[in-house]
Amino acid sequence: MPHARQDNPSRSIARPATRDDVMVNVANFTWVNGFDLYDIAPGVPAWTEYFAKASLGPTGQLDIPAEVDRCSVQGDKVWGASFDDGPSEFTHYVQEYFKTKSLLTTFFVVGSQVAMFPSVLKDSFDAGHAIGIHCWSHTKLTSLTDDQIIAEFVLGAKSIADTLGVYPKYFRPPYGESDERVIRLAATVGLTSVVWSADSGDSVDEVDISETLTNEIVPANFARFVAEHRDHDISLQHDLREYEAKIASTAMDILLTGGYNILPIHKCLDDANPYGNNILKGFFESGQFDTKDAVLPPLSVNSTSPNARPSSSESWGVETAVTGNAAITNTAAPSTRSSSASPIGHYSFLAWLATLAAVAIVL
Repeated sequence: MPHARQDNPSRSIARPATRDDVMVNVANFTWVNGFDLYDIAPGVPAWTEYFAKASLGPTGQLDIPAEVDRCSVQGDKVWGASFDDGPSEFTHYVQEYFKTKSLLTTFFVVGSQVAMFPSVLKDSFDAGHAIGIHCWSHTKLTSLTDDQIIAEFVLGAKSIADTLGVYPKYFRPPYGESDERVIRLAATVGLTSVVWSADSGDSVDEVDISETLTNEIVPANFARFVAEHRDHDISLQHDLREYEAKIASTAMDILLTGGYNILPIHKCLDDANPYGNNILKGFFESGQFDTKDAVLPPLSVNSTSPNARPSSSESWGVETAVTGNAAITNTAAPSTRSSSASPIGHYSFLAWLATLAAVAIVL
């Protein structure tokens, strides 16, 4: 089970470059109208019931994949690279570095960040990087109800599907905090939890560390990983803040100099495709996203059919809840990482975004 971490209330989200750009982006996500972007996703009991039925396999049992914290593909000096909390105005530092090295990584993205920076997400996707779910509001899932947890998955998935038209199979719990309940609920939505075994140290619990400290901690940690002859690790880094995104090149260069083969997460798990989550795809195509007061029959979709973008939907009501099946059967050793995942949580500057969205719709 992943280790818990303490929230860092002082850590605020990166402010977008311009208010106009934010208004245009948020206007594309009209389904967020009715609740504030920085809020925890409101639960919808009908969603929970839908996934509980849709996730049962031919035997009537739920397949619950083990939480993953290490690579499982064969080979020596394999390294799984991942970045959390974006997209942001600083993600381009990571994108540009990986392009120069002809490498790919995995971005676990926060849904409300996607609503603000959809073009950044699309740039990552178009470059070949893998996209995973990091929920909607970056709230500790273990502190939420079942219905809220499902809604966090759903809104995180919808932000990605609306932007890219794909349905991820992997998610990372905010703060790396999960338990049996979270993992089971994730399985009902067709998701496998991916955490980490090598923390870069670019974010710590107690303080919002400075650029100077980050530039000392991260290279030292990666040099230690190499010196310890670590192998098949999955590393945690972030692309929310500028200094976090900038230090990515130094960290990855240390691994490359050490002879490591850097892979996106699905590749390091010997999975050819990070998408194709047919439970989520069926959920959106069934119309259940828009139906919050009744449970629709689960829709079975063809695994070979192209991913369709979810339709735009009605404004939010005030309900709460949710549950689904996972096709991934990766096994993982018990997690031994020390968690210091970067929080977003509070989104202190987003209060005005809901107003902007409403104005954009009127205009």
